[in-house]
Amino acid sequence: GRGHVLLTDMDPARKKEAKSVADRAAQRAEERQIERQKSRALCTSDEACRDIKAAGAEARAAVAEAIVKPRPPDQAEAFRQIFTARYVDPIVGWWDLDVNSDGQLGFGEFTAACRKLGLEGGLSQAFKKLSQGRGYVTLLDVNPKWTQQDASVQKEAARRRQALSTVRDRLRTSCAALSVILAGKPPPRPPREEPSPSFLATAFR
Repeated sequence: GRGHVLLTDMDPARKKEAKSVADRAAQRAEERQIERQKSRALCTSDEACRDIKAAGAEARAAVAEAIVKPRPPDQAEAFRQIFTARYVDPIVGWWDLDVNSDGQLGFGEFTAACRKLGLEGGLSQAFKKLSQGRGYVTLLDVNPKWTQQDASVQKEAARRRQALSTVRDRLRTSCAALSVILAGKPPPRPPREEPSPSFLATAFR
């Protein structure tokens, strides 16, 4: 007829355990009552209660937004990861992105390389982070462990610059000769050597 069942109703011999369970339940009820009294003491007015509840809701919303909303991606780190994953040989990958073959990526080359790798947005910040204010990105900026690969790239870049300079000089010389021909003037010939008098005397002797 009590409306509830006690532990002693199931086993009359377990009176001590039943008393311990009852004591813990009473202690938890007392703690909840104290917490309610503290809350009432803080909410001295309806306006104060509304402010506290609103602050709590705002804090919960901020936490939920921070959890749900993705953080802006670190494009510099994304560039490193995608470059390493796409190109097994970093040297081959670098020449694929380095358009002018100078061993460095300027900002224009870097943005083109990022779009080629599928990256969009935040490229200026990624370039500043990778280049460290130098104005260009090298293979070492992508991975500091690639010292040998970077040395090979820089050596090949110097060779290509030298070859390009040689081709440019030859092209300039050819263009100058062509311009003379198109102007109707034959290109200058080397001076002809005149035979010496001793040679003529020997020939007709």
